[in-house]
Amino acid sequence: MRYLRVVAVGGFVLLAAAASLFGAGLRPSPEPSEPPRLSASLEIRRLNPQPDTVALAVTNAGDTEVTVRHVRLVSASLAESAGTEVSVTVPADATRDVFIPVPTAMCGDDIAPATAPATAELRVSSRGVEHAVALPLAHPNGTLDRLVGRDCATALLARTARVEFGDWRSAPSGVLLGELRVIRVGGDLPITLDSVTGNPHYAVTPVTAGPPLGELPPGTAELSVPVEVDANRCDAHALAEAKKPWLFPFRLTVGAWEVPGEVTVSETDQAAMEAMQAVRC
Repeated sequence: MRYLRVVAVGGFVLLAAAASLFGAGLRPSPEPSEPPRLSASLEIRRLNPQPDTVALAVTNAGDTEVTVRHVRLVSASLAESAGTEVSVTVPADATRDVFIPVPTAMCGDDIAPATAPATAELRVSSRGVEHAVALPLAHPNGTLDRLVGRDCATALLARTARVEFGDWRSAPSGVLLGELRVIRVGGDLPITLDSVTGNPHYAVTPVTAGPPLGELPPGTAELSVPVEVDANRCDAHALAEAKKPWLFPFRLTVGAWEVPGEVTVSETDQAAMEAMQAVRC
């Protein structure tokens, strides 16, 4: 009987101690938070909030909003990056764009390398809990192909040729006469100047019939093509709205590859065009 009384008293003490602990705030550990149900795609938007950015469209298939805190794109086709700090909230059952810097491509000697699979590594928060999630992007990926191709074309151009204006003089009409020069800076691939265009401020017209406008064979250092530059539009609205008055796109063929670029415009070029515009307008 004494033994039973001791056991009963001991059990009561243990229960009382447990109740006291829980009453003091000790609770069973909560269940681990489930990671958010997210997916992502890489998109090139027509209107980006900042230049040289690309949109990671993040879709939240869950029932709770998620805030994206950090994004890093990982692929064998991209240079390693520390990623980008962001703060974009994606509501439940919705998609939001997270704009990040355009990644740097790993090109080698190929202007259009086949892109490797890519993953978007995200750090997100939901209901006060942070999660690290890895979202595989579609493969093949047309957007990534385009970004890598553009980067590799720019790299090829930088190590092959420079395109610039020169030798300005005025015609009796006030139109500006000059040259568009393709100057070899490296390699010995054949280079063809296919086209050059103007912008809302200035019209550029090659005097040479084309395309092509001219060729730079292996072993030659420079190609010069005569051009005329005239005021394109003179109304105040057009002049005020034009965002890039010094943007003159061109296309080259370097070896077997078509390479787009923009003419390098010096302060001398700008002064000559502005003086011509003042006369012609």
